[in-house]
Amino acid sequence: MGADESGGAAAPSEHRLTEKPFAYSSTAREVAKLFDFTPPVSQPKFEPFDLKPLLETDFSIGIVVGSSGSGKTQALLNAGLDPKDEAERGMSEWHPSFCVLDHFAVASHAIQMLTAAGFNSVPQWFKPFHMLSNGEQYRVQLARRLSLASRNHSILFVDEFTSLVDRTVARSLCESLNRHTLTFPRIVVATCHRDVTEWLRHDWMVDTDSNEVIYPNQRRTTNHWTIALDEHVGTITRD
Repeated sequence: MGADESGGAAAPSEHRLTEKPFAYSSTAREVAKLFDFTPPVSQPKFEPFDLKPLLETDFSIGIVVGSSGSGKTQALLNAGLDPKDEAERGMSEWHPSFCVLDHFAVASHAIQMLTAAGFNSVPQWFKPFHMLSNGEQYRVQLARRLSLASRNHSILFVDEFTSLVDRTVARSLCESLNRHTLTFPRIVVATCHRDVTEWLRHDWMVDTDSNEVIYPNQRRTTNHWTIALDEHVGTITRD
């Protein structure tokens, strides 16, 4: 990447945008004439940021930030995000008769993942998914995704991070992730909310608006909460 880990930024890629001839229909040409507008003769072809070199580094949390349409989602897809994989594993399915905890196999693991996702209300853990608020559902879904990635020892990609929650909840979620970085696998989040870059202690950040990699001035320290429970307590079995 050519980035300076002392806190500098990587130089923008010179080949991110390439020109592609642009052909206009008769309708477009007519509208351009009506408004006395001269449309561009070529269309930029977008090439998303390549995250793969960063994924090979020693990191816990990475951030991809940028405005809508800047290529955040495409960068995640090219790096390994596979929405179909989670759907096939039933990660988006919640049994209406089971509480949130019933969707985790081990008690200690459930507590770790739920608290890491900022869902700290014990009474709410005993409610079915459909009885939770939108913000609570978002955090519970993140907890299950963290759990799956932890079991598979894979990188977790989270698109539209904190977009479905208010900023108070978003900050709380970031702080929870900061405290639990040893309990979940490496995670890369994509967001249009730049406040996340202030709240989430990350190892690197990709800005898709400026097409650069930015490293924090100091390596973050981990304040890890250890939950000591018997790994076999609360194991769920169903007929």
